[in-house]
Amino acid sequence: MQIEIGGGSNRALRRIIIVVARIYHFYLTQKQKHTEWQEEPTRLFLSYFSARLHGTITSKSDETGLFYQPVKYDTASNEIKCFEKFHEWCARYLNVVNDRDYIGSLTKTYTQEQKKSKFSLLAHLDDGKSKTDNSGSKWVTRQRQEFQQDNFSLNGHNYKAFPHNSIFEFIDSQTNINFKAAMLLQAFTGLRASEVLHILITDIVPKNRGGYEVIVSHPVNGNTYYPLSKQAIRRKDLLHKFAVQAKSHVGLGDTDIEFLEHMRPRVDLENKYNLEWKGMTFPNVDYNPKFGYTLNWSSDAAHREFSRLVHKLQAQARRNHPYLLITQSSGMPLTLSNYTNTFRYKSKKILTFEIGPHSLRHFCGEFCANALNMSVDQTKDILRHASVDSTNKYYKKSKQKIRSEILQLHGEGDGRDLSWEELKHKLNEGWC
Repeated sequence: MQIEIGGGSNRALRRIIIVVARIYHFYLTQKQKHTEWQEEPTRLFLSYFSARLHGTITSKSDETGLFYQPVKYDTASNEIKCFEKFHEWCARYLNVVNDRDYIGSLTKTYTQEQKKSKFSLLAHLDDGKSKTDNSGSKWVTRQRQEFQQDNFSLNGHNYKAFPHNSIFEFIDSQTNINFKAAMLLQAFTGLRASEVLHILITDIVPKNRGGYEVIVSHPVNGNTYYPLSKQAIRRKDLLHKFAVQAKSHVGLGDTDIEFLEHMRPRVDLENKYNLEWKGMTFPNVDYNPKFGYTLNWSSDAAHREFSRLVHKLQAQARRNHPYLLITQSSGMPLTLSNYTNTFRYKSKKILTFEIGPHSLRHFCGEFCANALNMSVDQTKDILRHASVDSTNKYYKKSKQKIRSEILQLHGEGDGRDLSWEELKHKLNEGWC
């Protein structure tokens, strides 16, 4: 069904079928536990994924008869993601499950339990065997130390901004370079999620002193840089050049084929590849006579990390289209729903609650205010707002930051050793 409506690929479906088949086999080999598992299906799935992660062989024997060797964490994690796809399907189409479909029936019961308890198989797997800690990546070490000194609050409990003390762990944990690049762009240039997905491979242009600039312009009337002619070209004209070339449609759904054969700006589409464009105000100081407007980064370290990914991004096996970020399994452009759903899923692993990708744009505003001490006017340019009123929604200084700035203005460092009476005297003295 997913393939027919253009929402899946043969390879992705095959992985799901293999995982469900293995669970089915695991279930059938252990008849003595059937009653227990039918009463508590969660135990079946816990037992299976624990067996995959740790193996089933003890002292050269295996009571299950499966003789599973331990697998890597990422392998077990990916299997859980495949099962969750099946789990989502069962949740949506419960009426198709019958009593003779053992795994489907147990998944149906598990789905009901999971909704009530918010139980996560992946969280259980993390408890059993944690991943290698990548949080010490060189690109963030210095910036992490400087930024976390502020230790600013998280806007009460609204969590509009992605929590600053988890941002580096979150970005470093991304193994898919498309997601990592998108998150770097959002967090440190303030792009919206839809704006990131509008970026073309011809928008990535080399800097004179190394690294890469990113061109941003209107998806219909704006320009990109065409390397063959070494000059600017209308974006919609570039799309037309790709649409008229020969291409392979093997493994694609009707929606994908329609997109490739009649390629046009994604703001004009009404299918899964549609993207919005809310508009930008480009500061004149960032205008390049050759390329037009290029992104202004709030962090040189993040800019270098993005530049490090560029060659890999460009070398990906993509279908005949010019979009930079792709779905690796199909080679088609990354969709907003795919990015958003993946972001929410991955954020829950790091934060224990879901948050959307727009939180990175809010993070960028708070990063400018708290870590970089930028003015609201400077931040307005980073976020490409026309009015400071719009920027004020993102420019949030922490309580600690405001308190520190006030006290430093009056020559008392952070002022923590002052008594209440001394503090009142100092502040009143300064304001009178």
